[in-house]
Amino acid sequence: MGLKHEIEEWDCKSKQAITTIYQKHCETTDFLSVLIKLLSNEDTERGASWLLKHHFDCKGTALSDALEAGIWSSLSSLTHWEAKLHVLQIIPHLSIPSIQENAMEGFLMMGINDRKTLVRAWSYFGLALLAKRFPTKHHKIEALLKERAETETGGSVRVRIRKAKALMNAAEVA
Repeated sequence: MGLKHEIEEWDCKSKQAITTIYQKHCETTDFLSVLIKLLSNEDTERGASWLLKHHFDCKGTALSDALEAGIWSSLSSLTHWEAKLHVLQIIPHLSIPSIQENAMEGFLMMGINDRKTLVRAWSYFGLALLAKRFPTKHHKIEALLKERAETETGGSVRVRIRKAKALMNAAEVA
């Protein structure tokens, strides 16, 4: 059974089942490229994004520029909040090329308005990473974080905003 089919058959709940899929396929040469292609498919985006995040959680290899480009191009097609969250959580492991600056900013700005608190939380942190990579965005994002820190009601969101602000302050000192 192929990776795509196994992800489609996953119940989107069992961590053991998705971990077994990872263990079965992670050593194959096209594992990461298949996962990234599956990000753009509504039926497989949750499983593919979870497996991609798990790859980084397990200290997996960095992605090539071509594979990262596949992630950036999938941003606009992600529909499920969990897939968005997983991609947001792997952003610290990715480079952000200039050509993807606007796509990423758009994805993150949509994320800070998501109804799911974890998506909002990680989107704010992503904005701090974006500001770190593109210093011309620093003041705009800093002002947004300050404003939202005062209005956000979700505890996990406020914690992530504090971490985002700390990251940006560290960038100023460096």
